Order: sequence, then C-alpha cells, then structure tokens
Amino acid sequence: MGVAGTYYLHVNTFDPWILLPASAIGLLSSGVLNLNNMRDIENDAKSGKRTLVVYIGTKAAKFYHLVLISLSITFSLIYTFTHFNSVYQFLFILTCPLFALNVIVVMRNIDPIELNTELKKLALITFAFSITFGLGLVLQ
Repeated sequence: MGVAGTYYLHVNTFDPWILLPASAIGLLSSGVLNLNNMRDIENDAKSGKRTLVVYIGTKAAKFYHLVLISLSITFSLIYTFTHFNSVYQFLFILTCPLFALNVIVVMRNIDPIELNTELKKLALITFAFSITFGLGLVLQ
C-alpha cells in the first residue's frame, strides 16, 4: 500500500504495473517479519503466541522465506523488463547475491537464536534493494 499509494499521490493516476514493485517491497518486509518469528519460535510457542511460524513449523517457514525472497526478485525483474529504458534499472541486481546468502544461511539454520544476525542483515539488504531499485528508476 505504501508504494502504490505514494505513486498515486505523485502522479494522480493508478497504474496496475506499480503493484509489482509494491509487492516486491511488501514481500521483503514480510520476509523480515517471518525471520523475526523464526528467531522467536521457541518463546512464542511457550507463551501461546500463534504466529504463522509457530503454526506451520520451522521447515515450512524456511520454505516460505525462500518463496518471499524469490517472488520479490521475480516481480522486480518482470517490472524492469516490461518497463525497460536503461541498464541502470537493473541496479537492484547488486543485492541479489546478498539475498541468496541470507536464504542459504536461513535454510541451513538449526538454532533460532543465530537468526538474529540474519534478521539485521535482511533488513539492511531490503533497504539497499529499495535504494538501488529507486535509484535505477531515477537514473533511467
């Protein structure tokens, strides 16, 4: 909503294509929340919190994390290819190896407490993705 709403406020029209980058940012934000819940799964389960991760379990939450990150990159690529004007629009690709490393560490993780570092990294990578995606659009 934030991305699509801001777009509408600036251009005073709605373009359905804007839902792709908006969803990309939303999916990455959901990835941060999912990782937070994966880190806290033991305490959440003990205290009776019914988070998605507690409900579906760690194995499914890892797969969900992979899907969130993958769809975000996919939506960004689709948007960029369909609205291509300049190679600068692909600046966000610089963050893809960082996302891949994050997913690898999360998939291999066996101690939820160790995800605290990955949570911070994912939040920063998401910020870098947002900056590079936006910068690519400005420089086109």
